[in-house]
Amino acid sequence: MRPDGRCGRATSERKPGMLSGTRNDGFPMPIRFRIDHMTITRARLAMWMLGAALTLAAATQVSAAPERRCGWLENPSPANWWLNDKDGTWTLLTMGNEPVPGLDTMPDMSTKGWVVTNAGGHGYGCACLDLEIDPRTREVTRIVAARPLPLKRCKADRTLRAP
Repeated sequence: MRPDGRCGRATSERKPGMLSGTRNDGFPMPIRFRIDHMTITRARLAMWMLGAALTLAAATQVSAAPERRCGWLENPSPANWWLNDKDGTWTLLTMGNEPVPGLDTMPDMSTKGWVVTNAGGHGYGCACLDLEIDPRTREVTRIVAARPLPLKRCKADRTLRAP
């Protein structure tokens, strides 16, 4: 019997790097373990990959379902596009920056009426755009769909400011 009153062999003979387990007969059995540089490196890599995967998963879920936004679609000069609706201005492209994905697939907006205000066909029209918007930053992340509307629809909407 050990000094602590339990049966079995005393475990005071433990050495660094050893844990004790039990054999089938109930006696303690040394279990050797080893942690080397590669084990630590693999563990760090696994934790980094898990963190990256969770970050990516969270980032992809930021965009909510597409929101339909209708209002004045403005293109006053080259490489400048935005939509003004009842809630504010939604920037699609500004000169020197990357366009929002989907801008290049927008249909011809001049089919329902387009007011030319600048050389090269730049101006404004009325449109509805289905947009994915980051709820935290209120920035447009993607244009899902777009369709032109008659100018009279936007002119009749009192919640829209004039272009």
